[in-house]
Amino acid sequence: MHDQHISSIMRIKVTTVDRGMKVSQVVQEMTAKNIGAVVVTVDGIPVGIFSERDLLKRVIARGVSLEQTPVHMVMSPKLLTVGPTETIGAVGYMMHHNNVRHIPVLLDGKLAGMVSIRDVLGALLGINEGGEAFDLE
Repeated sequence: MHDQHISSIMRIKVTTVDRGMKVSQVVQEMTAKNIGAVVVTVDGIPVGIFSERDLLKRVIARGVSLEQTPVHMVMSPKLLTVGPTETIGAVGYMMHHNNVRHIPVLLDGKLAGMVSIRDVLGALLGINEGGEAFDLE
C-alpha cells in the first residue's frame, strides 16, 4: 500500500477560490462543502492554500476581519504539491514532516486533485473512502 500511487486515493473535485475572495466567503464555501482546505488561485493557477488552521492562526487569533480581508492575505503561500505518481507512503511522510493536512496534486503544472491526511490514513488502514478514479494515461 505504501508504494501505491497517490492518484488512486486523491480527490479530483478540488475547491478553488480566487485570491481576492473575502475570507468570510471562503469559510462559507468550506463549511457548505464540509472541507478543511481550498486551493487559492490566480487565473486558475494555484498560488497558495487556505485551511482551517490558517483560519484559526492567521484570522481568528489575530482578530482579522473575515468580511474585509481577501484570502490571499491569510493563506499559506508556500504551496507544497506532489505529482499523481508519488507514492502514498512518500506523501504521508511529507505531510508529517511538513506538518500539513492537505496537499494539492499537480499534473503538468495544473491542478489534478487534492489529498488529505485522512485519505492517506484510510489507504494505509485499508479503508477507501477515497477519491474518484484518476487515469494517468
